[in-house]
Amino acid sequence: MDSNLLFYGFTTIFYLFCAVKILFNVKKKSVETPFWVLGVTALGVIAHFWVLQSGIFVASHTLALAMGSIISAICFISVLVLLFGSIYGQGSSLLALALIVAAFGVWAPMVLPSTVAPMINPTPATKIHLALGVVAYSFSFMSAVEMIKTRSASDLFQRFLNAAFIFLTLTLITGVMSINGYFDMLIAGDKKSLMTFVAWVTFGLLVLARKFLSWERASTALLFWVGVCAQVVTIFSFVYSEERMFGKILFFILLIVVVFALWSKRKREIIDRKRMTERQSKKMIQCPICGVHFAEVDGEWSNGVSYCSKACLEKAKKNADTSN
Repeated sequence: MDSNLLFYGFTTIFYLFCAVKILFNVKKKSVETPFWVLGVTALGVIAHFWVLQSGIFVASHTLALAMGSIISAICFISVLVLLFGSIYGQGSSLLALALIVAAFGVWAPMVLPSTVAPMINPTPATKIHLALGVVAYSFSFMSAVEMIKTRSASDLFQRFLNAAFIFLTLTLITGVMSINGYFDMLIAGDKKSLMTFVAWVTFGLLVLARKFLSWERASTALLFWVGVCAQVVTIFSFVYSEERMFGKILFFILLIVVVFALWSKRKREIIDRKRMTERQSKKMIQCPICGVHFAEVDGEWSNGVSYCSKACLEKAKKNADTSN
């Protein structure tokens, strides 16, 4: 039996076991994850690293990046980052979700084997450029999982988004340094360079808008998913160079973006109508005793008159008794 298959199996078992244990703790509202669970997770990370590096570094001075290897690397980095976060008591539930995804993502190199020629003797700048790109995709993945989990743009989501933008910036800088004619490729409409730039601009606008304009969740989610889709297109254009394949992928990604935008708009309309109905159902009136405005349905009634509180109601009764 291939030794890598054993490491694939160990990784999946460790990841799923730890994910179930962490989710069980979260359900019990336990604050901290047991240290031994984090230790088992670390063993899974080590096994994951073994199969990952064996699939990328196929020979001396030779680098092979396939769709499966990129997916596995994104899962590996995400679990590693969240594992360190959980050691300091942050993001345990997010780690559990990432472990579930990584338990199956580790098998991606076997399901999606390499379809591109290996890179022979890549320069150190090229290796750094590729590594930074994968790290940027990993933080985007963690941002996506956090947004799906919380259904909002939380503070943790914002930190992951900031990290993704920083690493995308470094990816573009190292791309200029390691690839001759990078700007010419960008101007000429090279798919990988163009989509990386689109994702960078999208995340940059989102970071600035969130910081200075306090954008609402619907706008944040839409712009974020546009940037994520641009990164997905970048990965596919790097792995699959055929125009027909790229066109199909781009079509389905744009279709998903349109459907998500329509769904978000419809959901916001439903929420707005619900809020309008709630406001209309709570008619505001003024207390005849103290003058405070309050919802009519929350008042204390007596003889057809509504008061803001029992104290005002008792005061009204005393006033009525005194006048009589």
